[in-house]
Amino acid sequence: MDVHMFQKNLLRSSMLIALILPGMGYAASQSLLPHDHNDQHTLQLELNSGKKWQTDAALRQGMAAIYLQLSSAMPAIHQGEFPPSKLDDLSVEIEKQVAGIVSNCKLNAKADAQLHIIVAQLLKGSTQLTGKQPGSSAKEGVITVLDAISNYTRYFDDSALRHSFQH
Repeated sequence: MDVHMFQKNLLRSSMLIALILPGMGYAASQSLLPHDHNDQHTLQLELNSGKKWQTDAALRQGMAAIYLQLSSAMPAIHQGEFPPSKLDDLSVEIEKQVAGIVSNCKLNAKADAQLHIIVAQLLKGSTQLTGKQPGSSAKEGVITVLDAISNYTRYFDDSALRHSFQH
């Protein structure tokens, strides 16, 4: 990897970490609250008192864009015919959409904390797509991103994407 590519990847990673950390602060603060042994404050997806979390326009648009980009690439990735350079482009596009979602987020703190669990899945899948995560493959990256989208449609109120994703 040349110095320019390293600097670009370092900058991109730094920007994403800066966008993600504020939302993780809420979840971390919840784990510091007093609790008994029956009350778990672990960071896991959950519904909002039995209902899906509300979304905002930036979130719906970004998740739809990620789904469309991934679904158009999946056949070639599955067949091993998707060039590594295009995998890098797909990864960059997923990260770009995630950055837009996070930077334009207008969710309340609890919904935002839930969203950051999905954001972490998306970023992990993006890294797996490029093979930059040791022992990972593009197919694993696709699965991780699809799992994130599935979790999003299960826990967030986005009927348009849920309908597209299920068909």
